[in-house]
Parts: sequence; C-alpha cells; structure tokens
Amino acid sequence: MLNTTVLVYLSEAKPDLPGRVDCHTISEVASELSFIVGESEASAVLEGVSIVDAVKTKSKGEERWLSTADIQLAAAAKSSGFVLVSDDKKLLSAAKQNKTKCLDTPHFIESLTGKIEKSEALEILARLKPVYLRKKLLESVEKRIRSW
Repeated sequence: MLNTTVLVYLSEAKPDLPGRVDCHTISEVASELSFIVGESEASAVLEGVSIVDAVKTKSKGEERWLSTADIQLAAAAKSSGFVLVSDDKKLLSAAKQNKTKCLDTPHFIESLTGKIEKSEALEILARLKPVYLRKKLLESVEKRIRSW
C-alpha cells in the first residue's frame, strides 16, 4: 500500500515499477499524486496499481499530525493485510502502533527480491539518490542489495 511520497519518488526513479509488482493505494493518494506531479505523470505511475477503498476511522489522537488521506491509507493497509510503504516517520510510527507492517522506500525496493533484478534495484536506488532525504539509509540498503 503506497503513500504519495513513495509514488512521487518512484515517478522520478522508475514510473512503471508499482504496476509491475502488485501495488495498491487509495483514491485520495492518487488525487494527491496528480496534484503534485501532474495528471500525465500520475497516470503513468498509477498504471497497473490497484485502487482500494479508503477505510474511514475514528481518530485516536496519535494521528493528529497526519492528513486524512494518510490515516485512511494506514487503515486500509491494516484492514487488507498489506504492507504500508511510506517515508513519513509520523505515519509509520502511527501505523506501527496499530500493528500495521511498514517499510520505507529503500526497504520496499529491497523487499522486491525475486520480483526485480539486482541491477534494476540498484538503478532505482541510484536514481533516488539526488532526491531522497535519508542518504545513509539509502546507502545501507544499496550495500545489502549489492550482496544479493
């Protein structure tokens, strides 16, 4: 279950990847993506991505720094049994508190072992380097992928 930030990163690094590896999101995230990168680029990234129903929840307080779309995405991931992929630390923290499995973008790429080639994973990480904020995390995942 991909959030907007991950989809923006993938639009830069490998727009066709989400549609090739059985990814999901909610319509609110798709709308946010279209607003950020434009309709054409969003359509390319979302091609083949399953849009699942958002899950409306009652706020428990720990989500006060999250958008409605983030809360609904995390709830949809949990209710569907999907892994939530996000680089938003507050979203990941809230999702983990609710016992939702979570990954950040580099670990998501790493998790695709067997679905994509090592060279493709390294290419994606190399394209993310100029835009990804957590450089040390990216480098540590890249090092592990090199040892595949």
